[in-house]
Amino acid sequence: MTPATGIAAASTNTTDDRPIKRGHRKRRESTAAALFLLPSTVLFVLFVLSPIIASFVLTFFRWDGLSSGTFIGLDNYRTLFHDSLVRTVLTNTVVFVVGDTFVKMVLALLLAVVVHRYLGRFLRTLFRGVIFFPVIVSGVAVGIIWQWLMNTSLGLINYYAGALGLPTTAWLDSSSTALSSLIIVDVWRNIGFSFVVFTAGLQGISSSLYEAAAVDGAGEWSQFWSVTLPLLSPTTYFLLVINLIGAFQFFDLSFVMTQGGPGDATRTIVYYIYDTGFHFFRFGYASTLSVLLFAILAVLTLIQVRMSRRWVFYQ
Repeated sequence: MTPATGIAAASTNTTDDRPIKRGHRKRRESTAAALFLLPSTVLFVLFVLSPIIASFVLTFFRWDGLSSGTFIGLDNYRTLFHDSLVRTVLTNTVVFVVGDTFVKMVLALLLAVVVHRYLGRFLRTLFRGVIFFPVIVSGVAVGIIWQWLMNTSLGLINYYAGALGLPTTAWLDSSSTALSSLIIVDVWRNIGFSFVVFTAGLQGISSSLYEAAAVDGAGEWSQFWSVTLPLLSPTTYFLLVINLIGAFQFFDLSFVMTQGGPGDATRTIVYYIYDTGFHFFRFGYASTLSVLLFAILAVLTLIQVRMSRRWVFYQ
């Protein structure tokens, strides 16, 4: 064999080995990825997917949590459509979700714009920390504090209102004001999250766009509508989805501050699920209510995804 022939043969073998080596490397990478994903997959199956499936199966049974369940077919779903309290809690939930989400997002956006444009770096950082602090506080602690502040007879709010000659309010004791009082407390507690996300979105908007708008004669209000809102639409869409889902899952403040009362004025769908399952031990019907909540959230999320194509502007 001549030297030239040997070199050609070696070159051919190297070329033939390359696909084999690439395939081997891909298999190793796929195996490594699967091993890394295995713990989280197992946890997801055990603590998320399995309970969801079990909850759906439980809707076809009557079970009190102690004795063996009795298969009843679609009876729980028939009860759901004839339960007058379901309409009440759904109405309360919708009112709370709309009011809480709207007020929270509007105030968070306005605060973020004002802080971002008119405060210095130190004051911006300080304000972000102050307004975000209630987010990390326990909901039970927040509920107990505000329950005292809003107490009709001994509350600090009514005390100062009376001292100033203003009318006092039965914040939590009247069915006409209890739900709006919970909206106020929840907005105070969770507005920090939306505020911080809006602030991050504002920092991603180039100042040159505002300068160009100012050169064209746009005032601050026109810049807000023509520059800020369109470029913040992805952030707004994200917060809208998160806040809607969070508002539908509202429970802790209602449980601590009003226990669903007075009457059923603050009883939301999640509170009704809790009450049905852990107070009356009707776990089959509670699971049916959970399926209803899941269906509502799934439909709303799908609608938001479809509608976002019309108003969300991606750079």
